[in-house]
Amino acid sequence: MSVADQCRAKAWPMALPDLRGKRFEDAGLGDGVCFNIKQATAPDGHNVLFDSDSSVWVVTGQSPAPGTLVSEKEPIAVTVGPGQPG
Repeated sequence: MSVADQCRAKAWPMALPDLRGKRFEDAGLGDGVCFNIKQATAPDGHNVLFDSDSSVWVVTGQSPAPGTLVSEKEPIAVTVGPGQPG
């Protein structure tokens, strides 16, 4: 079963995990894999979703807040900054 199929099979809505302090690439492939992360804004305002190396970014904020029940298709936005995971 593909990751997409596994995500569709989950009981939605689900509580959004706390992604803050995690490397962006880990957040998107780990706890956040089933969530619809649409925007990842760096301090300079660019969307890092399309960066060739997302390993340099750490999630510093997210919307909606951790614990919020969200649907599978609800857009999630995170802010990121350079640094080491916390």
